[in-house]
Amino acid sequence: MNKLYMIILCFIILVSCSNKINWENDFDKAIEKSKSENKPIMMDIYTDWCGACKEMDKTTFKNKEVSDYTTNFITLKFNPEKSSNGDNFLKKYNIPGFPTMLFMNSEGFVIKRIIGYIESDELINEKKKI
Repeated sequence: MNKLYMIILCFIILVSCSNKINWENDFDKAIEKSKSENKPIMMDIYTDWCGACKEMDKTTFKNKEVSDYTTNFITLKFNPEKSSNGDNFLKKYNIPGFPTMLFMNSEGFVIKRIIGYIESDELINEKKKI
């Protein structure tokens, strides 16, 4: 029985130490949260078929410094292909491809746009500027 408890304890510690970003998935909720918490939004616009998007999920967004620094932002993941207004969103914000990251204020005004894959250290530098 002690082995089982030890395995469970190790699993709990491993999960609690993981570098995880708590992504919102609703644009309107993220805007409201941005207003109430007075934080800018960091929005990852992705698709399921995008290789660079998957790579960012595995590397950039798993980086401890990246995840630690996201506490200064409302983080939002948005897949336009799974949204009823996805096409309108892509046109409104002039999204040329995936991944695209938008940093915006609580009014939806784009402060910074990053198109394509970005390494952890580059993303941290960009976040610090905002």
